[in-house]
Amino acid sequence: MKQSSIELPAGYEPFENFVFRVPVFNTTKPFEDPALLKDPVFKEALYLASKALYERMKLQEDVPFDALPDKMKKSLFKYFSRMTTRCTPFGLFAGCGLGTIGDDSSILLPSQDGYRSKSTISILLLHHIATRINNNYGFQAPVLYYPNTSLFRAHTTYRYVEATMKEEVFDYVMAEVPVSSYLDKILTMASPGITRSALALMLEQEEEVEYEDAQAFIEELVKNQVLVSEFSIHITNEDNLNLYISRLKQIEGCTDPLLLSLLQEISELLNRLDKAPQGEKLPHLELLDSIIAERLGFQSEQEFIRTNLFVQATHATLSKALVDKVKKGMHVLNLFSPPAEHHLLRDFKEKFYRRYEHEEVPLVEALDPDIGVSLGNYSPSGIGVVSLLSGIFPSTDTIRGSNNNIGIPVALNSFILQKYQHYIKQREDAIYITEQELQGLEPRWDDIPATISVGIDVLSTSNTQTPAVLIKYAGGMSGVNTTSRFSNLDESFRQYTKEIIAFEESCFPADTIIADIAYTVQDPGLANVMQRPGLRKYEIPLLSLPSGDAVAVPVKDIMVSLTEDHQLRLRSRSLNKYIIPRNSTAHNFTMKTTPMYHFLSAYQGEGNLRGALIFNWGDLAPENGYFPRIVFEKDIVLCAARWKIQAWEINAGKDFTTQMKALMKARNIPNRVYLTSGNENKLLLDLQREEVFALLKSEMKKGEIQLEEYLMDETAPLVSGNGGSYNHEIILNFYKR
Repeated sequence: MKQSSIELPAGYEPFENFVFRVPVFNTTKPFEDPALLKDPVFKEALYLASKALYERMKLQEDVPFDALPDKMKKSLFKYFSRMTTRCTPFGLFAGCGLGTIGDDSSILLPSQDGYRSKSTISILLLHHIATRINNNYGFQAPVLYYPNTSLFRAHTTYRYVEATMKEEVFDYVMAEVPVSSYLDKILTMASPGITRSALALMLEQEEEVEYEDAQAFIEELVKNQVLVSEFSIHITNEDNLNLYISRLKQIEGCTDPLLLSLLQEISELLNRLDKAPQGEKLPHLELLDSIIAERLGFQSEQEFIRTNLFVQATHATLSKALVDKVKKGMHVLNLFSPPAEHHLLRDFKEKFYRRYEHEEVPLVEALDPDIGVSLGNYSPSGIGVVSLLSGIFPSTDTIRGSNNNIGIPVALNSFILQKYQHYIKQREDAIYITEQELQGLEPRWDDIPATISVGIDVLSTSNTQTPAVLIKYAGGMSGVNTTSRFSNLDESFRQYTKEIIAFEESCFPADTIIADIAYTVQDPGLANVMQRPGLRKYEIPLLSLPSGDAVAVPVKDIMVSLTEDHQLRLRSRSLNKYIIPRNSTAHNFTMKTTPMYHFLSAYQGEGNLRGALIFNWGDLAPENGYFPRIVFEKDIVLCAARWKIQAWEINAGKDFTTQMKALMKARNIPNRVYLTSGNENKLLLDLQREEVFALLKSEMKKGEIQLEEYLMDETAPLVSGNGGSYNHEIILNFYKR
């Protein structure tokens, strides 16, 4: 056999486990099934995702499907498609599990008793409960209060972020309070947690302030969120509800004696919900909804229960040969992913040097637009920077955002153009790249993070040793980003995540710590998927209290400087250790948010670490909106074919379906394609189905629709079980030896 000239990534090896993500239904389940509306598994998943749609469907349960209103059919079709084709874990629609690298590539899914849910309350409901608890404890109650985790001193004032709830979204504004000797003492005493009455007593005894005046002053600090209650959001605690219950059992003075028993009842019902098998969860959901609405007084159109689904596969392995194939794909993708500095960090460095040169200053000062150099175009009139991108990692666009890829070298750009022209001239079915064409090109691996995630689809297992594979994305600043959210599902998942963390921490010297950024985003829906167990020893809490076991590194404790080689360096003043921040979530931090969170997250790529290995089309943008498939050595797909259809291509005065069918025929768009929005948001469509076009028409209102080819060979699937084949996504985590 000919020896490959492509070297595998130097020193990169996979962890023994991998993550698989699958929808609950297989691809063979028909949408026209008359029993669908009565399917208990579908009904409970729909109830959790959209109670309003569930209630409308319930009223039409005995109506023939074809007689349902068009709007309802479109909505049901979208959810059904999600439950049969989309792998992203979402409530009871899709779940994830663990497999191991072995000799063959095969995943056999279990029957329904092999699916296990883990449920807790949503961030929105948690905020409601926290507010109610805090309102029901008087001044003398032994509730602990802490300084606002965003608070810092700016000359004669303390500045901090104040959070209010507006239309079920957190609104963050910068606030300030004058510096005083009273306040200095209060903040110092409150650092480890203290009661309001103890603070008032301190002011009375040490500052000779009348107790009533001291009480009023403390209450004003609480009202304005200079001090925050222990009953606040802990984003790095997997179960805030039981944390609250445990604490409520220890303290007295609640003016609502039934509150504790009510929260305990909700916790017990959540346990029953998770113990109930698939198809038998609906009564528990309805009872929870009733209790939360009627007795807790919480009503919302948003989800009130957050559920993840763990799948205990009967068998789940990937062959070592397949992993080697993925490594080859990583090698090629590396060539098309040049280093690029995050532009906001680059601009920050330039401004920082002009102001401070190599002086070490508090990070909060440097980021303050009035007394420092600020980040981007942030202004004190409102929290946030320009929203560059939106969504949840790992979409390829989001990964690019980590380092702001500025384009590929001219030589590779020319290479892509030549390959595209050859593809057009030869009328091939894809652009094929060979090993010979890449000889002499050496990728860099020294600027890749210590651990990275690679998302793949195994397209066919007709050859179980070396199946065809699609590499969907590769990158991220840590393999933990794709696993932390699910670490409370199963002990094996938790240990897998801890294994990744332990390796990362071993890569840094003793004078350096890795600190997880514990931040509550403004959108409670996004906060739900960012909530995870506290897994790292150190945390940087920001608009969140740290997890119980973590060593907190307050933002006011962080110093920043610029080294002689123009690299930023962060140091904890109290610990006297350098800090490597890590955002152990899948969140796209470039969305509108606080500048501190944005900076800490962007800093992950400092030193020009690349956040992504992706195929980049460079300056090539085909006029017809068709991007052909890119394949390396026949069976490693680097980029699936994509079609962009613009709204202006459709005449609004003519029938949409007729025009779309004609356009798809003219462009040779296959019958089965994904409707995409980023890499994560994919919905498999069968263009032979009439109801699909109502969905496409609705999507076209956004200005364009993007379609991607569906490459799965359902006759030789990687994932099977329960009489059919399953869509899937595999996440392999690699570490640098």
